[in-house]
Amino acid sequence: QDTEFWLSDGNLILVAGDTAFKVYKGLLAMQSTVFSDMLVAANPQASEVFDDHPVVRLSDSPQDLRHLLRILVPAKTLHVSEEQGYNFDQLFALVRLAHKYGIEDVEEQALTHLKLYFTCKFDVWETQKLRFTVEPAHGIGVVQLARLTNNLDMLPVALYTCARLGGSITEGWVREDGTVEHLTSQDLQRCIAGFGALRSDVFPTIFNATDFPPPPERLSNSMCLRELQFLRADEMTRICVASAGGLDTLHEDINRTLDGFAICAACRALFLRRHEIERARIWSRLPDMFGL
Repeated sequence: QDTEFWLSDGNLILVAGDTAFKVYKGLLAMQSTVFSDMLVAANPQASEVFDDHPVVRLSDSPQDLRHLLRILVPAKTLHVSEEQGYNFDQLFALVRLAHKYGIEDVEEQALTHLKLYFTCKFDVWETQKLRFTVEPAHGIGVVQLARLTNNLDMLPVALYTCARLGGSITEGWVREDGTVEHLTSQDLQRCIAGFGALRSDVFPTIFNATDFPPPPERLSNSMCLRELQFLRADEMTRICVASAGGLDTLHEDINRTLDGFAICAACRALFLRRHEIERARIWSRLPDMFGL
């Protein structure tokens, strides 16, 4: 018996794995047409019963079902609100099960959270304020969800996130219930090709960001130009080689690095603006890089 969802006055028992959940039949049927149709056949004469209550066995994990029931049979919050914090495992489970059981509002709300990061808009991605942590392996789950729900505009950032795993992408993503999710062979090929394209774009990104003359008021002094050349050849190459691509915000590292060079404030600001332009350029190329 589940310690959280074994309701004393419940009239339906759901079994997921080795865990039983006692809940309200009418409440589930009201929110899900799939549950409603499923429960029509779940009567004491035609189905397994326990303590005079119908039993329905599901193929879902107990962890996933528990996440869904916290939304459908809530103690406090009635929806996936922006104020309530969720981790990635919860959002993944909500999208997958809400899609499976036809609970469209829950599916859409959970996807809205995920799309704060896995978005097709660069300005949204730049200003994201997430209430959940995104790890590179989570990209594997988002690729699956994007294809499951036909939200294909999530794929470029999802595959980019996967590419940050490097060779460990073959190990997959270990979910909270211990199961391991992997990319399909086709998406794995896309990820490998995209990783190579991102690495190839690292050096053009740095050259484009540093290849500019000093502002007019500094033309009489060649110090900035020389320092920018040193920066291009040394420190920035080192920083970018450590990253899968140029999308990750490097401003904190860049500013620390710039402190070691005799570069004026105007050139520093110009470099940072050009760096942002380069990141936007890479963003626009993600679909092509990953064969989308």
